[in-house]
Amino acid sequence: MGKKRFWRDEVIGEVLARDVYDAEREERTLIEAYPGEARPYCRLGVLLQFQGRKDEAIGYFQKSVELDAAAAEPHIHLGRIDAMEENYESAWKHARQAEKLGDSSLREQLERYPKLT
Repeated sequence: MGKKRFWRDEVIGEVLARDVYDAEREERTLIEAYPGEARPYCRLGVLLQFQGRKDEAIGYFQKSVELDAAAAEPHIHLGRIDAMEENYESAWKHARQAEKLGDSSLREQLERYPKLT
């Protein structure tokens, strides 16, 4: 194993995994303490998505939307997942909703790829 790969895999990777685990635990604690607050659900969704746990992440993003209908961020994450899954109709639905809520970044991202429009 080369020096660069060792550093990336053994040092940085381990620290990153530990940090993500700690952050996940913190968000779960916040959800337990404040089950009616939407932001911890969205942040936990991001952490789960980062770990490749897409289906779990979707559930937390959906819960975040349910708790705070005025939040654009979970719609952005759901729309990006839909776009990656080639579910473009749903991705656009989330993009339009996020834009209504003040964030046009997903719409702009989708417009950059003609096959998605």
